[in-house]
Amino acid sequence: MASYSSLNGVKMHADRAMLTDFLKDTLHFRGFVISDWEGIDRITSPPHANYPYSIETSINAGVDMVIVPYNYPEFLNDLTDLVNKKAIPMSRIDDAVRRILRVKFSMGLFENPLK
Repeated sequence: MASYSSLNGVKMHADRAMLTDFLKDTLHFRGFVISDWEGIDRITSPPHANYPYSIETSINAGVDMVIVPYNYPEFLNDLTDLVNKKAIPMSRIDDAVRRILRVKFSMGLFENPLK
């Protein structure tokens, strides 16, 4: 889980060097990175000031699953728009989905969903 903290002035939800370059590429992390509750909103100050920017930055940084507890229609619309504009490559979405499904399959979630 990406945290609300910052490293060298970069919010962790926006830190590609840590989430993708180090965690996923260097350490070969095969799980998925999930945001904190409304964590991507806090990339900007004040929070949610430029939501499309926050979505683009966090997804491209390596966040695979985003916790959007309330305003998910806005998130889905903005994310879809960013993918259609190629600001977020479909390969990034494919990677996130692959990571999430890999973990779910390894847990046996599809074979025994109520276990």
